[in-house]
Amino acid sequence: MADAMREFMISHGVKEPDIIVDKRGQNTAGEMDVFLSLVPPSRKVVFISTWYHIPRICWLALWRVPLSRFSVAMAWKRAHFKADVLVEFAKLANAILRPKKSAKVLSQSPAC
Repeated sequence: MADAMREFMISHGVKEPDIIVDKRGQNTAGEMDVFLSLVPPSRKVVFISTWYHIPRICWLALWRVPLSRFSVAMAWKRAHFKADVLVEFAKLANAILRPKKSAKVLSQSPAC
């Protein structure tokens, strides 16, 4: 997913040297934790995800950074109803019940 997002950002005008791909985050909460460890605390951030992930992104972000420091953008992607949308309810429940402890992060990035 990291490589696909990198390609998406390049296709939308983000310069390649401005993109960091760090594959330690193994789920959404873990990806947020890795990302926020790379960004100075004074910087505002934008979390981008597909429409059905937005509630979970907002909830997890609120547990990690002040509301004034982040915004959320939506990418309209066609969802696979069974594989994506139905599973999202379980992921959202996990995020609500365990917003910080649900993060999965590897100690080192896997080989690319």
